[in-house]
Amino acid sequence: MRYSTTKAINKLAWPQQLPQPQHLSEIKQTLERLENEVVQLLEQQSKAQELLRQSIQSAQEALAQGQLKRATQHLAQARKQQKLGYRSHDKAIAQLSVELGEMNDWQNFATEPKRQELLDDLQSLVATPLAPADQADRLKQLRQSWNDLGRLRRSEQGLQRHFDDLADQAFAPCKTYFSEQAAQRTANLQQRQRLCAQLDEFLAQDDWQQTELKKLENISRQARTEWRNHHPCDHRKLKPVEKQFEALQQQIHDHIRQRKNQNLELKQHLVTEAQALRELEPNNETTGQAKSLQQRWQQIGPAPRKEEQRVWAAFRQACDQVFNRRAEAYQADKAAVAAQLAAVHSALDELEQHSESKDLGALRQHFQTIKELAAACKIDAK
Repeated sequence: MRYSTTKAINKLAWPQQLPQPQHLSEIKQTLERLENEVVQLLEQQSKAQELLRQSIQSAQEALAQGQLKRATQHLAQARKQQKLGYRSHDKAIAQLSVELGEMNDWQNFATEPKRQELLDDLQSLVATPLAPADQADRLKQLRQSWNDLGRLRRSEQGLQRHFDDLADQAFAPCKTYFSEQAAQRTANLQQRQRLCAQLDEFLAQDDWQQTELKKLENISRQARTEWRNHHPCDHRKLKPVEKQFEALQQQIHDHIRQRKNQNLELKQHLVTEAQALRELEPNNETTGQAKSLQQRWQQIGPAPRKEEQRVWAAFRQACDQVFNRRAEAYQADKAAVAAQLAAVHSALDELEQHSESKDLGALRQHFQTIKELAAACKIDAK
């Protein structure tokens, strides 16, 4: 029809210098549209033929490799094109159908003992259940093994229903377990929410920062322990609660760190004061000041562990040096007094030896010596 129409228009030979009638213009536009549509249809037909060819080729390759599931999918695609009217590969499709059917029959024959073994295992799982979690894992393994054997034929769907029924029976004990687990996760989440509320209430107090550092550390530590005890939880619902908990803990930790740093500065000042005492005269007043510094140290409170160990070593060394210098001075004084006492006793012995002497001047000289020695020892002359 298109050819005869075009021939008629050419035979008409309408002059170009004259305007074309409307009917003639519409006919030409229709012819142009039809030609475009024909071109598109031919392209679609070519693509469909190529898709059909590729589907058959892919099915043949999959079948050759023993990939029945993949071959079945490609054959289904080829049959879809066949139903659209592309019949150029009917013979190849029919041959593939026969071969695939034979392979499926052989596979079903080969897998039948395996399926029966899986059914027996599943029946044992129903009769003698494992622990709920292990039961669920084992059931998952059996189902995966069953599916790996491939799809059953329509005539064997009863076997599939039998497997599904046994699987439902085997999963029944797990339902209660998982329900209890879900309830426990909900309860744990509620406990963690309550813990956050308690921490938030504590930090809302105006004087919480005056709490002793040891008590604050215990509160943080106990909260962390209690948080861990309430496990497991639903991860999706836990995220905002966990974020709140960590923020509250961080607030406590920041305050503890700040207080400990302040304590560290105070203790460093005490180290400086203790080191200054080493330059003073070693006497009771100096040692008293060192003991006072030690008391102030105990009242300050903890500092960061590593830094505190360092400043404590320096502080103890300075105090020990003060006490050691005082002890050395005391021992030196004690030795001097002992020597003086020995001199007094020696003078007394000499006086006693000359007590019968009639030389009063010599006796007075001995007595004066004893008096001077005793005065040096702060001992009464008698």
